[in-house]
Amino acid sequence: MSNKHTNWTWVDTVFSGIRVLWLLLWVMIFVSNADFHDGMIPFWGLLLWVFLAFLVPQFFLFPTNLSLPSYYVAEFLFSGSLYGFLLLFVGSDSSLMLIPMISMGLYFSHRKIWYGVTSIGLIIPIIGLFFNSESVVVLLTHLLNNVIALGVGFSFNRMVVLLNENQEQKRVLEQYAKKVESLTLLEERNRMAGELHDTIGHTFTSVIVGIDGVIANLKRSDKERAESKLLILRDLTRKSLEDLRKNIHGMADATEELGSFIDRLAVLSNEFSMNTGTKVSFQYFGLEHDLSHHAEHTLMRCLQEALTNAKRHGNAQTIDVKLDYKKEQVSLTILDNGKGTDTIQLGFGLNSMKQRLQALNGNLEIKAESGEGMELICTIPIQGELIDENHKIAHRG
Repeated sequence: MSNKHTNWTWVDTVFSGIRVLWLLLWVMIFVSNADFHDGMIPFWGLLLWVFLAFLVPQFFLFPTNLSLPSYYVAEFLFSGSLYGFLLLFVGSDSSLMLIPMISMGLYFSHRKIWYGVTSIGLIIPIIGLFFNSESVVVLLTHLLNNVIALGVGFSFNRMVVLLNENQEQKRVLEQYAKKVESLTLLEERNRMAGELHDTIGHTFTSVIVGIDGVIANLKRSDKERAESKLLILRDLTRKSLEDLRKNIHGMADATEELGSFIDRLAVLSNEFSMNTGTKVSFQYFGLEHDLSHHAEHTLMRCLQEALTNAKRHGNAQTIDVKLDYKKEQVSLTILDNGKGTDTIQLGFGLNSMKQRLQALNGNLEIKAESGEGMELICTIPIQGELIDENHKIAHRG
């Protein structure tokens, strides 16, 4: 498993700068110490050696040449060999390996190679015991310093790994946030499309059928009835415009102010009947249950869509609406005597109705036959509690 970041970071820049200072320091040590001028290796050879100890390992750390196994070997061959020479043969109290050890801890990866190279580097002070290059205390001090340096580098390695993981998590969270935002916008667009389709379609169907009635009255010179009908249509259009504005702004349905859910269904049925001349009967059965706002809103939209389709596509003259409260579910059934069909195709409205119901674990059942009208059954599981145990069967038409 590789723990090394593949992109050049500020940590790499800092440690490259430290290695530059390390190089300059050892050049100054070699220049200022006379022991290095008359040793077994020429002075220029030591300078070349320390420059190679800096340049060759660093070469394999650049992103374009990145090869950590090559870096480990190069660090041992050049820095490690110079360190061993100074410690074992020159007898210098050298800390030359501290920075390379920190660097090797930082670039921890390829475990087998890393363990092998660093272990050999740590053994060098122990070898000094056999050469009597330094006292036991000094050599053990060198060993301890190298181990600490390696630990410091490894601590930086863990820090870099954690930073990279945090950045990756941040990137994933940003992508997730963008995806959630996109899905939210899509859901809102779909909601608005459904709301506009239901409200505008229902209103336009009522207005168009109502206008046909006005035209018929005018042809019969029944101006008073035509004027009365136009006033009703004007009020309907004004109310629908207000509902549309509230839907666009995500506000509560204006019909919520009219009373209970059953009352609102009855009003919706009666208004459609009055505006279109269609006979709409509304009945409800069973003990009324407390439904969520979402469930009530969904059933209202289902009724709007069903009434609109029955008149616009089926040219229905009578429509029966039944709301049935049962122990486990509530169902809304809309049966019309329109043209019907042998082939049921789910358009935008019916698809929207089905999706609304499915979002509440509900179901849409469609029964139709050519010349026999259409029946829609919208079912939603009950989530609330009984609110009126003495409520009996009631009829409204």
